[in-house]
Amino acid sequence: MAIIDCPICGYEISTSDTKCIKCGSDKYTIQFELKKQELEMKGKIRKENTKRNRIIITIELLVAFGAIIAYFYLFMPKINNIIENNIEKQNEKDCRENSGNWDSDLNKCIQKS
Repeated sequence: MAIIDCPICGYEISTSDTKCIKCGSDKYTIQFELKKQELEMKGKIRKENTKRNRIIITIELLVAFGAIIAYFYLFMPKINNIIENNIEKQNEKDCRENSGNWDSDLNKCIQKS
């Protein structure tokens, strides 16, 4: 009965315990993590690089955010222009249907007297 540190939480447990008292990890999870750490130390498997993963995720998020900003910067003015033109055409159509003259300079309907 040796005392080991739980590889999950670091709490001292006995090798005969069936699970960690602090984090609740079972015997098989603890054995798996200990074996994994041993193989990482020997260089047989690569250690997970959480710092590298965080950097990659941060870069991906920045690229996605930049793409969204570029979309709004490049395409929203065109979309707004199309909407404004459609509103103007609809107003002109409504004016002519109501027996008026459309003044495109003023964007107003001048009613005939």
